[in-house]
Amino acid sequence: MTPHWRGIAIFVGGTYGLSILGCLLVAQGHDIGGLMFILSPLLTAVGLRVIGREGWKTAGLRLNLRGNGFDYALALLVFPALVLVSLLMGAQLGALSFTDGFLPRYFPAILAMLPVTMFYAVCEEFGWRGYLEPQLETLGVPDLRRHLLVGVIWTLWHIPYLATFGQMADIPVLLFIPIYLTETLAMAVWYGVSRKRSNSVWPAVIAHGGANAIMWPLVVDGMIISHSELWISPRPDAILSMLILVAVAGFVWRGRKR
Repeated sequence: MTPHWRGIAIFVGGTYGLSILGCLLVAQGHDIGGLMFILSPLLTAVGLRVIGREGWKTAGLRLNLRGNGFDYALALLVFPALVLVSLLMGAQLGALSFTDGFLPRYFPAILAMLPVTMFYAVCEEFGWRGYLEPQLETLGVPDLRRHLLVGVIWTLWHIPYLATFGQMADIPVLLFIPIYLTETLAMAVWYGVSRKRSNSVWPAVIAHGGANAIMWPLVVDGMIISHSELWISPRPDAILSMLILVAVAGFVWRGRKR
């Protein structure tokens, strides 16, 4: 096994191991397990770059704003647009309704949630797009195959979390699994293209952290009542959201040489 493949194997095995251990600790009532879960991609990547002496050259830590405004614009705008479309269509079609005081509560909740979700996004993206993507690229794995492979590994990493906390959407698990996989693969293609084009991990961090900040208050804090979570919901695991993300991934992939 070459050093690069060995590093990838250690990264995937270490990240999965910490993920499983963290969720087992949560199941036994130890809250520290949740932190271990979310830190697992970051800790493993940093360990390999520091202890494994792989260095930081491919980590994509610079913002590289110049010439990459398109990718940063997508990172800032896609999920707000997705949530807005879902809320408007859902309300119009009777698929969801708003609780009292929705608007006055929603925007402060986003601001309060943003530091937490950005921290979570850094923990994930410094692993998936900051380590795994460039390592696979160094090995010559073709772009689309690489993005999808990272997406599959990213999806499987969530399984201990879902097994411990359950899925948030109240839809049959046999429908939830393909929707969840599809939307994660779509985001992996989008984030992967942005990562390569900008040579920076930050567009993915911004998109990922911003998405959770604007979605979580709606579903966790009970600001909306969903009547058809399978079809329309301000979460990626609804069919409408999944289709929008697939369209974004296709658009980004076709324009990847922009």
